[in-house]
Amino acid sequence: MAITVQDSSDTPFFENTTLLQVHSLTAPPGQVSEHKRTRSPLLALPVELLLAIIQRLRSLADLFAIRDTSRLLQGVVTATSIATVRLERTFRDANALGRAMSSEELCKHIQHIRFDYNTGDDDIEGTWYRRSRESKTDSLLQAFVKAFLRLSRSPSLRSAHLVFNQTIDMKPVPHVEELFAYPITFQQRILTVLARSAPLTLTTLTLENVSPIPHSVYQSQSFANLLGQLTAFSLSTPSRSSKGSSLLFSNAFADFWYTTVPSMLCRASNLEHLRLESGGCEEGFVPIEVGIRCLCFPHLKALSLHNISFGLGLKSMSECRLEDFILRHGSTLEHLDLRGCSLWTTSHNPRITWADMLNRFAEGLCCLTDFVLDPSEEGCAEIIAPLTHRRGSFGYSKDSIPHCVTWDDDAALQHLVATLFLPEPDLHAGSLHAWLHVEYV
Repeated sequence: MAITVQDSSDTPFFENTTLLQVHSLTAPPGQVSEHKRTRSPLLALPVELLLAIIQRLRSLADLFAIRDTSRLLQGVVTATSIATVRLERTFRDANALGRAMSSEELCKHIQHIRFDYNTGDDDIEGTWYRRSRESKTDSLLQAFVKAFLRLSRSPSLRSAHLVFNQTIDMKPVPHVEELFAYPITFQQRILTVLARSAPLTLTTLTLENVSPIPHSVYQSQSFANLLGQLTAFSLSTPSRSSKGSSLLFSNAFADFWYTTVPSMLCRASNLEHLRLESGGCEEGFVPIEVGIRCLCFPHLKALSLHNISFGLGLKSMSECRLEDFILRHGSTLEHLDLRGCSLWTTSHNPRITWADMLNRFAEGLCCLTDFVLDPSEEGCAEIIAPLTHRRGSFGYSKDSIPHCVTWDDDAALQHLVATLFLPEPDLHAGSLHAWLHVEYV
């Protein structure tokens, strides 16, 4: 016989369940006897419904609240939900992670960790933090540092996904390297601790909204060791800056992608999946080219480059170019995503065109089965000022490109698709699905 549990509004329990309502079903540990704890209302729920409720919880602390309700629930929560840990920027989650990592029973189940800086306590972000030997980190940062230091105890941890502050905040002060906003300090400390404590089982790392600020952690041996064990790495930088920091952000932004990122990636020899996404173009910052043209990853199967400029800084046609980096992996590359990329040119008659690159891809990417582009109207990226562009697309950094060039580009794309297993493609169908998948986003 199925059991249906309803709340006071006479509607199914699960449809209206929120975190607060779940908390109301779990008495605080120590305030009731073990006999009463085993009679929690949660125990009356069908197993499928209980698992669905647990999967909806976004916080590790909430999982512990349910787990502590009854001994019978400990096994259910451990087996079904501890595998993926979701953390918000709160003391509750920092302490919960520390508790999980201190328990041999719990830490062995943790396989994935996702931390989101943008959800949690906002009241601790307002003050500036001066980096010096005498200063102390705030208590919340210290709690997360302490918890992350214990990650090495997790024998099953395979992936970490860290989402940092969405907006970069750099003040135009004389010694900017000594004065950082709290979000930047938080990011740098967490990355430093992660590099030191990541277990050897960690093979997938996603870093979202990384502030483009030089820091010693990127040059450390521990960070090099971490990147060396990864098979999948994703890196993105913020797309917005606070008022008054645009110039500083632009300079640091360009230098970070051209210098810091390649110095990091040169140590990641085992990568099979690489995703790089530059933000900042939304506010008209300088176009970004990643300085990875001379790197090689022998096992690379999937490459995603978002909002990256091709041809930037090219002084002669004999120079190694970004498309050369792509073609260097022709024997292994199966997935290529160039969403938001544009070809940088300073004239209306570009020296290098998309047709040139696509024809080279057709000849050199013999293993390609998935190709993602983002074409714009008339094949041109939108211009807002000299030497700047908005979030680009399949096109050029300068408008008024001759129609003969864009026609050649379209023909080259058709040739690429036809060469890689497809019959006559219909580029007006919106997307192409066959042996090769070309997707318009």
